[in-house]
Amino acid sequence: MRDGIHFILLLVLLWTLVTAKRNLVELVETKSKGLESEIKTLEEDLGRKIDETSESLLHGITETRSDVARLNTVYGGLLAAQKRRTLDSLYGEDFVPLKMREAYSAFRAGRYLEASALYAEVSEAQRDNREARFYQYYAIFLANKGDRNNYRAVAEAFTALEHSGYSRKEISETLSFINKELSSDPGQFAEGGAL
Repeated sequence: MRDGIHFILLLVLLWTLVTAKRNLVELVETKSKGLESEIKTLEEDLGRKIDETSESLLHGITETRSDVARLNTVYGGLLAAQKRRTLDSLYGEDFVPLKMREAYSAFRAGRYLEASALYAEVSEAQRDNREARFYQYYAIFLANKGDRNNYRAVAEAFTALEHSGYSRKEISETLSFINKELSSDPGQFAEGGAL
């Protein structure tokens, strides 16, 4: 009898183990299916988020490229303007003082025609440079005081300088000299009238 009870207990234990195993397998399968479903949902969500982010990034990249293109255009224009301004300022900063020194040297050495040509270059570069304009015409006058062909240009330039407020004793002396010379030959400027 004892063996019979042991046998029954053994069968009950075996049946309990089989049932527990079956329940455990079912539980694991249920959990696996649940996990697989969650994983699939997460993968779909992740895929959707990646697609949305990629789309957003592509849109951002397109906008950035467009912005960069606009900036390049603006920067290119600014750079070109800066180069022009730099060249203009270099031209003004280096060219004019250099030409003024060369012209002054030629003037002091008595090379009046050379000095006049150099001062003319400065006058062309800086139209409001009255000193260069004065020396340009004064050098023409000094190159040949007796050349009446230059009197009109010199007188007109000096008169314009005086009207702009530029004054030097050489201007009045030169205009006096020209007027004296012309008064000795009144027909000199008959076609254009008197100075």
